[in-house]
Amino acid sequence: MFISFALSHWLGLVYGVWRQSSPITTALLAKATWLQRRGITGLLGERPIIYEALNPKIDSKGTPYLVFLELEMKDSGGFYSGQLSQFAIVRDEDPHKPIFLINAWFRKDVSDAYAEVIADGVMLDLADTMTLQVKQIARDLDSGSSQ
Repeated sequence: MFISFALSHWLGLVYGVWRQSSPITTALLAKATWLQRRGITGLLGERPIIYEALNPKIDSKGTPYLVFLELEMKDSGGFYSGQLSQFAIVRDEDPHKPIFLINAWFRKDVSDAYAEVIADGVMLDLADTMTLQVKQIARDLDSGSSQ
């Protein structure tokens, strides 16, 4: 039993070193369309977790969902809510993760009503955020204009 444990440990270590220096698996799986059709767009360690949380889902027609956020800021900084327009893709270790909200709203306290922020958008840093709520909504392309 000890020999099995030691052998599997060393084989795992060798495979890990080989995998870091040779991205063969990544290249092979990047072309695997059957994985992409099932919603698997990459390997687990390839993208920061913030990318997974904020990246819009794609519906069956290839249309991205709309992403809406509500952020509670640290140190009684209030609450922001709005549609996510852009976000920086940085390593998980980097504390500063800027995001840009459009159609933004603000309230100072939980009991207050939201008031519209009169601006083209609001840039916030997730390092200043205590909680983040993410809501993704499918676009309804059938309603509205018929362009």
